[in-house]
Amino acid sequence: MPKTVLESLSNMFGRVKRSELRIYAEQVGRTAFLEFVSHPCLVGTGRFAGEFIEKAKDNNAITMEFKLASSQDAIREENAATGVHESIYPLIVPVDHLMGSKRFRIGRSNNNDIVIPDYAISGEHAHITYEKRAYWLEDLLSTNGTAVNDTPMMQGQKVALKDGDCIKLGRFQFLVVWPAALYALLTQPTPPKQAVESSPPVLLGDLTDAMGRFDFMYLKQYCRHHSRQEFAKLVVYPVFVGAAFFPGAVWQREEGSVDTSRSLSLKAQGGRVRSLAGSMFPLIRNPNSAQSAGTFVIGRSAAVDLRMNDLTISKQHARIEVKEGKIFLSDTGSSNGTSVNAVALRPFVPKEIVAGDRIGFGKNYFIFLPPERLHINMQESEQ
Repeated sequence: MPKTVLESLSNMFGRVKRSELRIYAEQVGRTAFLEFVSHPCLVGTGRFAGEFIEKAKDNNAITMEFKLASSQDAIREENAATGVHESIYPLIVPVDHLMGSKRFRIGRSNNNDIVIPDYAISGEHAHITYEKRAYWLEDLLSTNGTAVNDTPMMQGQKVALKDGDCIKLGRFQFLVVWPAALYALLTQPTPPKQAVESSPPVLLGDLTDAMGRFDFMYLKQYCRHHSRQEFAKLVVYPVFVGAAFFPGAVWQREEGSVDTSRSLSLKAQGGRVRSLAGSMFPLIRNPNSAQSAGTFVIGRSAAVDLRMNDLTISKQHARIEVKEGKIFLSDTGSSNGTSVNAVALRPFVPKEIVAGDRIGFGKNYFIFLPPERLHINMQESEQ
């Protein structure tokens, strides 16, 4: 069965770029839009101000408890703070499920249908279930809760969603819209932007997700509105940019990691392992990190600073240390090793790295790209 418009535009996290759907709506017009877009969507509208106050174990991962600021108004994120205002999550029910049911899992973990990579979102935060021709929302005992039209949801409660309902998930706000309302929202005139002086400063942490990586779309937006000098103040050190993934077979070597000396099928990898090529990891600390300042841990564990979700990378694979303006990389006894410019590192022996170096973690290779080059690349990328 051919994909619908929303399925074609959705990425692996279940998200559609608002800018792309807006272009489609303007090109085809209202009649054709309503003919080919037939499912309701969650449209991101803002993020609530506040602060993280403590961490909580949640579904084998770490969720941060979030305390809302005194003002309950959601902040529009025009400066790409997390870009939720650009996110649309369609609730697509296949034709053969219309008379039955379908569940949409929402959370921070990659095995959800709708993935929101933020520490205020629990690993498994909520469900939306299509049943009896209605969409029902249910909170899954999330750390920071779920609310509908400013009313917090209680344990075991299910709420039937209606066109125009406002949903709060953790620190994010979404609007439930059916196709007609979605078309009107996409094609309404863009309000004039506020003066730069009135906008809050953007922090490096605002541009990264819970895995410590840049989101390409939001980084591109930031670079197009800020100079290279401003970007250099925000991103001080070079960035790990995924350049290649080397296929090969793997076999189990230690708990939770694999050796890449032999082949591993996609089925054996659970069907969810994806190449890190194209992923961009700046040197940024995990809010839960117990490391000293200037130290960054790289691995697959939820507790590391740069989380690289690939089975060929160990839970705690390598370590970065910044000393007197120099950057040192060391392997921390990983299963599949770390290399610099194709030369394998001896475990626990630091090696100085500089911009332009080719770094290997397991079967993944990265370019240690200088900030100024990354800024140029973002500005030159396609509109």
